[in-house]
Amino acid sequence: MQRSDDTLEKLSRQVDAMMDELMGNSLYRLVSSDAWEPQINIYEAKTCYWICVDLPGMLPSAIDVSTEGNRLMIAGTRERPEPPGETGSQSIHVMEIDSGRFERDIELPSRVDRSSIVAQYRNGFLWISLAKK
Repeated sequence: MQRSDDTLEKLSRQVDAMMDELMGNSLYRLVSSDAWEPQINIYEAKTCYWICVDLPGMLPSAIDVSTEGNRLMIAGTRERPEPPGETGSQSIHVMEIDSGRFERDIELPSRVDRSSIVAQYRNGFLWISLAKK
């Protein structure tokens, strides 16, 4: 039998998760498409914003970063990881790593200089620098 404190905490976590899903957990997040969304961190420094996108297992050439109006769009396709030398011949018991097409749209703050957006891929993270006006 569960204690009522445990039950209330579990319910609170479920409500928080549902609100994050409905409202997004970032002020910059827009409605997504069918594609999976990589996780991001957004930082603000004196002269710029930094967006860090979690994209391990990617080739930089498979990632597209573009802008349209006041939106920064990050898209691409990540291949499903396969055990070395075993392509297609194994059974899968657990699959938690997202693969396939991904998209992430981020609304840009009005203070961003859209002409000086710089992206670099390092150690599984895509870092995007957005200079302030």
